[in-house]
Amino acid sequence: MDALEQSGSILENLVKSIPPELYPLKRRPEFWTIAEHVDHLADVQAMLLERIERFQQEEHPEFIPYFPSEEGAANGPKEIDLKGSLDRFKSKRGRQLEQLQNTREADWSKSATHPEYRQYSLPILVRHIL
Repeated sequence: MDALEQSGSILENLVKSIPPELYPLKRRPEFWTIAEHVDHLADVQAMLLERIERFQQEEHPEFIPYFPSEEGAANGPKEIDLKGSLDRFKSKRGRQLEQLQNTREADWSKSATHPEYRQYSLPILVRHIL
């Protein structure tokens, strides 16, 4: 839980350690930029929060793999507000922590179904989040 709590600052400090002129660059055409990586991390936090909530609400949740939307890809790369992405990441991570702190003991031992895992549980999800 401490590591999850610190993750927003860790990500922000990592980004700040990189020269800003490198944020939009791709090492190879098929790779993401630093800004795209941070934006993706911010985007997926809502889905991860929803999964935590489902473990709390359902006896045996069934999940489907998450694939980011590619609707904007045809219009070219989107403009990324890196500070906004970092702020969204930290905000959603804070909500995840609140939700996890209110998790009942029984929720930690529930199993779930996820086609990409042989076993899936809240501890596995939290490890993935971290």
